[in-house]
Amino acid sequence: MSAVHTTPVETDEATGGASRPSLVRWIAGGTSVAAAVAAIAIAVWPASAAETARAAGEQLGQAVNQLVNAESSAEVDAALT
Repeated sequence: MSAVHTTPVETDEATGGASRPSLVRWIAGGTSVAAAVAAIAIAVWPASAAETARAAGEQLGQAVNQLVNAESSAEVDAALT
């Protein structure tokens, strides 16, 4: 006859029952912290030179458009300020 050898399976009782929920909490907490750091970094990141130049170009285009469409000296003065 041959003997059948089995290996014991680790259960929650053997590990104290706290390893899996604790790991899930650590993963959830780490993910939450990473998401918060990413959101803050995006919110406070300074505008790039290209974005600043584009905004300045749009303002210049609007000012030129107002000057072209001005029909009185008051409108010209308003467009230049």
